[in-house]
Amino acid sequence: MNSSPKHAQYMITRSNKTSILYANASFARAAGYSVDDVVGSGFMRYLDPDTPKEVLRDIGATLSRGVRWEGILGMRRRDGTVLFTRTSMSPWYEGGRIVGTTTVRTGATETEIAAALRLHRRLATPGAIVGLDCGRLVYKSWAKPFNVFRVTQDLAALLGIAALPALMTSATVLLFEANGSHLSAGMLQALLLSSSAFSLTAVALLRKRMRKPLVDCETQLHLIASGELSYKASNAVAVAGDPLTNALNLTRESLVSMVSELRAELSEMTTSIDQLSEGNMDLSGRTERQAAATAEITATLGRLVELVGSTTGHAENAATVAKTATEGSLRGLRAVESVVECMADIARSADQMKEVTKAIQAIAAQTNLLALNAAVEAARAGEHGRGFSVVAQEVRRLAASASGATADIGTLIQQSLQRAKEGQTRVDVAHLVIKDLARAVDTVGDLMSEVSGGSKQQSASLDEIHHRLGQIDEDTQRNAALVEQTTAATEALAVQAHALESTAAVFR
Repeated sequence: MNSSPKHAQYMITRSNKTSILYANASFARAAGYSVDDVVGSGFMRYLDPDTPKEVLRDIGATLSRGVRWEGILGMRRRDGTVLFTRTSMSPWYEGGRIVGTTTVRTGATETEIAAALRLHRRLATPGAIVGLDCGRLVYKSWAKPFNVFRVTQDLAALLGIAALPALMTSATVLLFEANGSHLSAGMLQALLLSSSAFSLTAVALLRKRMRKPLVDCETQLHLIASGELSYKASNAVAVAGDPLTNALNLTRESLVSMVSELRAELSEMTTSIDQLSEGNMDLSGRTERQAAATAEITATLGRLVELVGSTTGHAENAATVAKTATEGSLRGLRAVESVVECMADIARSADQMKEVTKAIQAIAAQTNLLALNAAVEAARAGEHGRGFSVVAQEVRRLAASASGATADIGTLIQQSLQRAKEGQTRVDVAHLVIKDLARAVDTVGDLMSEVSGGSKQQSASLDEIHHRLGQIDEDTQRNAALVEQTTAATEALAVQAHALESTAAVFR
């Protein structure tokens, strides 16, 4: 039931509205929760449900008077088990008024736990004559007068001091008896009364002189232990020159000074860490965006590399086609040149045929003329030249036919010659066009060769850029991971700084 280290301390701060405002890590671990789970929760969650109502009533009454309460209490853990601790509850002051309670818990011994459980059973008994006052056992009801006999050790010491005058009176009587003198009853009564009065006065003065500073010092020590540094012993109690009170006040002032400096440094550190955390978060966001942009650029460049590679292949194919076209244009140019030569030969043959036709026409004309002369001579010959006349007519007719045919052939040859010249002209034009086309195709081939070479270089450059961007992308991803780790570490540091600041805030 009670397995925590006995010397571990657990401190929590709660408001009057029963909500816990602060809890240290030790308390959270002992309760089985995280600090974030504890802060803001109700303090009744951690109270043993078997705690007697008389204990709860005494705690509320004691703290409402601004007095510290101390006793053994059970703390309920998350798993349902109960941890018994020595619990000290002190008022938490702000601006001179109580605003909450500071509780310090330490592990209780088995003996203390057993005694507390016995006390709780007595308090829970119906009609019990015992109760609590500031966590101490007191009698009530008809047994209340027995509280007089619950004398503290310091009061017992004072009673011992008060007995000294009585001893002195007895010693005086014995001294008189030893000297042979006798005290009268009146003198003895007066001596006893004066001794009693002196004893009571001495007891009252000593008790006031000794107990009040001790009680105030005890209260101040418990308040300091709970983090309350604003409390200071009153002037009526803090007697000038009292070493214990002066030492406590000096300790308190020193703690106030150190805590003030610590809180100031923590405030600056928390502000710097918060700024660093915000900067890291902003850097993390920008790094993530940069990583996403780099990845997108890398992917786009990869597609561009593929496209350029495809374009390079097309350029190489186009260069091959252009080379083939150049070779074809050269063959076409040579064929056209052959056609031009053929057309020139045809033109020359037509000219020769024209000359032959002229010769045939001349022969036909001469034959016609000879036939005419023969006919004339046959007519002169009369009857003897009639046969020759028939032959001459036939020759003349044949010469006329040959002349007509020759004329027709000449016309056809003239037309063919004209068409051959026109064909020659067109072939010459085609020859020039094909030569220009061959030069253009040759130029295109050169350009395509240059484009192919440039595409290869561009593809190689893009491959290099893609490789470099891949490395940049990897570095960016690693940087993003490092930034995330740094951000997480900074956030953890910020949480620790705020927790430390909250811990320092317990000291008032």
